[in-house]
Amino acid sequence: MRANDAKQTAKKWVEANVDKSTLALFWKQWSGYQGRLKETLEPLTDEQLTLRAGPGLRSLGEVAAHIVASRAWWLYAFLGEGSRDLEPLIHWDDPDAPPRSATELLTGFDLTWQVIIGCLSRWSDADMQQTFPLDEEDGRHSDLSRSYVAWHMLQHDLLHGGEIAITFGVHGMETSYM
Repeated sequence: MRANDAKQTAKKWVEANVDKSTLALFWKQWSGYQGRLKETLEPLTDEQLTLRAGPGLRSLGEVAAHIVASRAWWLYAFLGEGSRDLEPLIHWDDPDAPPRSATELLTGFDLTWQVIIGCLSRWSDADMQQTFPLDEEDGRHSDLSRSYVAWHMLQHDLLHGGEIAITFGVHGMETSYM
C-alpha cells in the first residue's frame, strides 16, 4: 500500500469511527492529565523546582515553564487565540527567564488550559482543519491545521510530563502523577 493510499484509508476510518463523544472523552483525559501535572507541581518548594534529572537537563521548574511557554506560543502567537495575558508566558522558557514559583507555574497552566478548553469546545470540525502558515528559521514553510496544533500541544504535555516524572524518580521523590 502506498503512503498516500494509507493516509486516505486512515482518514476514512477516522471520519467513520470518531465522533464528538469520542473526541470529548479524549479531551477529558487530557484535562485529567493537566490536573495531575498541577497536583504534582503544587507542593514543590523553590529548591525542589531546581532539581534536574541530570547535568545539562532542564530543572523541574524549567520543564513546567517550558510547557506553559509552548502552549502560550501555539495558542496566542501562532493561532491568535486567548488574550494578551498569554503574551508574557511565551518567554517563560527564554534562556534569561527568571525561575518561577510553583504558584506562578500553576497560574500559567490554568491560563493556558482555559484557552485550550475554550478553543476545543468552540472549534467545529471545519475549524479544526483550517491551516495557518509556519515559516521556520531554516526557511522551511508548513501549513499547520488547528487539529495538528491541538495534537502537538497534547503530545508536548505528555513528553515533558514524562520528563517531570523521571526527575522525581531520579531524586527518590514520590508522586501519584503517573
